[in-house]
Amino acid sequence: MKKCIKTAAVLLLAVILTAAPDHIQEMAETAQTDVGSAADESGEVYGTVLGDSIARGYSAEKNVRIECYGSIVIKRKAEDEACLYEIRNYARDGLDTEQLNEEVLTRREVLQDLAKSDVILISTGSNDLLNQCRSVIGRSLGGEEEFTDIGQAVKALKERIRENPLLVFRVAEALAGWDCQAFEQEWIRMLDTVTGKKKDGAEIVVNNIYNPAEHMDLPDPVRRAAAGMIRDMNDIIENYAREYGYKAADLAASDISEHVQRDGVHPDQTGQEKIAEIVYGCLQHERCRETSAEPGGEEPQEGQAQKTVTFPTQNVHRRLLPY
Repeated sequence: MKKCIKTAAVLLLAVILTAAPDHIQEMAETAQTDVGSAADESGEVYGTVLGDSIARGYSAEKNVRIECYGSIVIKRKAEDEACLYEIRNYARDGLDTEQLNEEVLTRREVLQDLAKSDVILISTGSNDLLNQCRSVIGRSLGGEEEFTDIGQAVKALKERIRENPLLVFRVAEALAGWDCQAFEQEWIRMLDTVTGKKKDGAEIVVNNIYNPAEHMDLPDPVRRAAAGMIRDMNDIIENYAREYGYKAADLAASDISEHVQRDGVHPDQTGQEKIAEIVYGCLQHERCRETSAEPGGEEPQEGQAQKTVTFPTQNVHRRLLPY
């Protein structure tokens, strides 16, 4: 009888969430389990996901749902441990690291979820890179117009280069001279907050940055400059891993950029699954990039949370409901 009541409650909650407004962006799951095969309910994997559109599971097509890597990882961990799980996803499209600090990590409910989490997954930095590229292109073109996205900026740059081929070198030089200090300061600020709130034993995995401009039709000097920026940012991410006790998932060395959506930037479902594989390997102490003993050392070493109903994960038939 207790099992029947619990199953009915889960189904009722799923119906309520399905009827909720789209902007709430809550995710629910329904489950049917065999009474004799339910997982041990005394344990639970609690996960919090922070970051940008990669962490949210952005889909360029409204009728195509992309399951984010964080959901895949935490479900797999719960399955391996035969326990319940709960996921809170505070990722938001377009979020850079400063915005993550200012607009997400200042929220009470986020800090409370961090304190409860067994696993904390973070994806940030790509928008810092793209915003800087967009800004540099805008200034190089005289600052006459503001670009809403990097694709628009690249298109304008290519048009102007046809008129003035030497402009490409001005842009490349400006990108190559970018000082990553602001990103580094925000990175430290983020980790100070996260590690200051997390409980003992909680695992943190952050992604380094794969090249989101890999499939953009960029002039070679600009492409090389952007690749240099990515290397500098990834050095920062990896150099602080030992100090703050996180694992750095090495997406830069993967083929994620070969599994992107039609926008050429965001991972498709296969890309998300590949990210999940790398991140899960880090939780298993595999496939993480070597990090320095301390910064500079040489020794190896959309704002609304998405809520997931918890239930036993073994021998479960699941149906994902739309946002």
